Amino acid sequence: MQYGTTRKFLEIFGLRNLKELPSLTEIDQLIPEGIGDPEDEKQNLSDLTDEMSTAITSTYSEGETELIQITDQLSEIHTSSEFFENEKKREKEKRDRERAEDINEALMLGTPVEDKDVTWLKRYEAKLAELAMQAEEKAKADLIAAEVGETLVEVLVETSASIEEEKLEEILEESLEFEDSSKDHEDEGIAEF
Repeated sequence: MQYGTTRKFLEIFGLRNLKELPSLTEIDQLIPEGIGDPEDEKQNLSDLTDEMSTAITSTYSEGETELIQITDQLSEIHTSSEFFENEKKREKEKRDRERAEDINEALMLGTPVEDKDVTWLKRYEAKLAELAMQAEEKAKADLIAAEVGETLVEVLVETSASIEEEKLEEILEESLEFEDSSKDHEDEGIAEF
């Protein structure tokens, strides 16, 4: 019996080529005793493959489709978390910082340094300078926002106070008008009495 496979099969099982598949004797050794019916003494690989070949109900394309579905399901599994990503980022920053220190030390001591390391150091220092500028700009923006917020609060308090004064004046005027009108009615009532 001859079996065929695809590149996809090899990729999924992490095999570089068909030679990495186990041989028939290795497979025979891996099959535990007692597999199959109890009355069978010991089945060998050829017996198993004969049984399997007669029991196959799906076609090659269905198997390929199923393999693709399994691969898609495996790719949907997330193997990372925010904490893990932050840890990776922190470790990378630590390694970069140590590498920059080593290169700077070598340059200060006059030790020969490869051009690629010098280029990397320049890019790393430029990136640090850019991050520092961004942090400074953010701090300035936060400070301005805080000052604007304080000024806005002061304006609102003053506006609120002036509005309250205007309302109080209106209420006082209305009260005085009501008092005058009620006095006029009283005077009219006394005059009629």
